[in-house]
Amino acid sequence: MRFTVLCAAVLPLILIGLSASATPSQTQEPALVSGVPVPAGAVAVINDQTIPIPRFVDAVHRRYASHTTGVETLNALLQERIIRHNMKERGLSISDDDVAKRYDALDRRIREATQGKKTIDTVLEEQGLSKDEFLAKLRMETALHRMTAKDFGREDVLPADEVQWLRSKTLQAKVERDASKLPKDAAARVYGEFITKTDFVKTLLAHLPKKEVLQIVQSMMQEELAQQMLESQGGHLEPSDIDRVYDTMKTRFESDPRFQGLSFPDFIREREGMGPETHKASAGFRREACLNLLAPKLVPDKTAATVYEREKEYYGPVYELAHILIRGSDRAKDRRLLRSMADAKKEADKIMKRLRKGESFKDAVKLYSEDSRTKFKGGVIGSYTPKTAREAGFGDEVSKAEVGAVFGPIRDGLGYHIYKLVSKKPAPPLDEKIVADLRLRAAHRAFAEAWRDAKKGIDLHSFLGTESSK
Repeated sequence: MRFTVLCAAVLPLILIGLSASATPSQTQEPALVSGVPVPAGAVAVINDQTIPIPRFVDAVHRRYASHTTGVETLNALLQERIIRHNMKERGLSISDDDVAKRYDALDRRIREATQGKKTIDTVLEEQGLSKDEFLAKLRMETALHRMTAKDFGREDVLPADEVQWLRSKTLQAKVERDASKLPKDAAARVYGEFITKTDFVKTLLAHLPKKEVLQIVQSMMQEELAQQMLESQGGHLEPSDIDRVYDTMKTRFESDPRFQGLSFPDFIREREGMGPETHKASAGFRREACLNLLAPKLVPDKTAATVYEREKEYYGPVYELAHILIRGSDRAKDRRLLRSMADAKKEADKIMKRLRKGESFKDAVKLYSEDSRTKFKGGVIGSYTPKTAREAGFGDEVSKAEVGAVFGPIRDGLGYHIYKLVSKKPAPPLDEKIVADLRLRAAHRAFAEAWRDAKKGIDLHSFLGTESSK
């Protein structure tokens, strides 16, 4: 994330620190306006259904209110209001000339720190901050410095002193953040002044990468589309469905061998930064909940057997495999730690020759494999179906192999693998678990097609106060 929200006292230091290492982004940012026209008062439209601004604001606030970035954003907004309130009480004003002097001083420090390679303007551009926005923050910082110096009785105050002053004034201000004690559209209150959720969201989103902002909007559009699909089949996402679908997802996740030992709430918290209730309210979860409810309508019981026969390669035969991994890489950054791919191939070929001469595969795994997870487990890496074996790059080889056969070496992003087919079992008979999986895959296929064909439009520039880039 390129925008770091910090109290005004340390902003100049952050700029100095970043100026030595930051480089402008070379990737083209996506446009904030695209697709079909979006009606006023909305940020997006999909198949004539809008995503209204208030709904968007509530979703973003709910998603980020407890997130580190969101907490820092709200703190910055509160600090600005605390500084402004104390300026007013003291009759203090900061002139444009005062701000210009500090701006020029910072520019000189950045030029010195970078041997003239950068200026304050280039650093602001790299950080996605407009000059006007920074000057406003610099005005607050200048006021903070003066008030701290006066209250501490010395001119040479340190950033730590300014932080201490802000903390003290924040406690005196009796900041209110508890949503149950605030109006519905407020994110916080200080000195009787409300910081609205809209203020919070605009401040937050204006400094997130555009790609991340668009992902938020698209997630809401996808939720809307999934609801449209469910309703077209006579279904509705009811509040009572939320916990039931969540429990189904949790059971499915925690029974999957790939995630053995992980709890679903912990996984979501680590990956998405959300607790269970925030996750349930998110657009992404609600989309999946709609698809879970839609799935049985797309594959009813009477057609499940036919669908299974048509898609049997997803389920069997089931191949259990073990491997020996010889790591390699042709990336320059890996060359100190890893051999080249060519050298990895030579090493794997030597091991294959030893195996053909009768060396035990189990012993070879212990001696040569560079996969620490499976090295002392006989090299066993799990089960594959024809489809997943093809995706892994060895579908043709494993389909022709007899149980106990060794084949390879086969290259992937890690290096070269030598595989052994440990067992081969026929596709399992149709059961409830497979039916549930058939249905979910059908729902996701239908959703992908609907998303591709939907009439979509996004327009965020007017909400964020930016110029249209369409």
